[in-house]
Amino acid sequence: MPGIVATVGGNNIQLWDTRTMAMTAQTKSAHRMPTRDVSWSPAHEHRLVSGGDDCKLRFWDSRMLDRGDALLELGGHSHWVWQAQYSPHHDALIASSSSDSLVNLYRAPRLSATTTATPATATPGSTGGAASGGTAAHAAATPTTAGAAASAAATGGGAAGDVDGLAHTYDEHEDSVYGLAWSAVDPWLFASLSYDGRVVLNKVPKAVKYAVLL
Repeated sequence: MPGIVATVGGNNIQLWDTRTMAMTAQTKSAHRMPTRDVSWSPAHEHRLVSGGDDCKLRFWDSRMLDRGDALLELGGHSHWVWQAQYSPHHDALIASSSSDSLVNLYRAPRLSATTTATPATATPGSTGGAASGGTAAHAAATPTTAGAAASAAATGGGAAGDVDGLAHTYDEHEDSVYGLAWSAVDPWLFASLSYDGRVVLNKVPKAVKYAVLL
């Protein structure tokens, strides 16, 4: 969907048409607490992932935002999720950073399959409680690559087979992790930045890499 931009504000996700400068869709409540980040899938033009102060990652179909039903919910953090970013190379890989000082790597292979999208949630495997905080504003531009809707099955962890969930946790930081970015060249490399100014380069584990490729 060229020309469509996603933003977060309060607890919601909004879609804007830059050609008319008008909001075209909005979630009723993307997260139970303020939403911090949103990212478009590199392969599906209607797929988004968001992270919020409720410690969750939630996946959405942009055509069904008004319903307020996420396709998938994944846990794994015990404090606010500041960044939730799709890999630009493999749409089954998503990385997140949090003020619990952790960086998580998730696999969502069922969401990268070309099937019919159905809402689902995954609470098993979610860890920790949410903490209240302020609002945030963040924007993500829509990729121009065509995509189709996908389905999701709800699980809370594990990277084996076609299971959606937490694949790996990185604990190299000692403070809140606010920044995260995937490499534009190396599909298995991403960086994270914590409050104390420490930058860590993280590699996707071989087991996860092979699960994506094979």
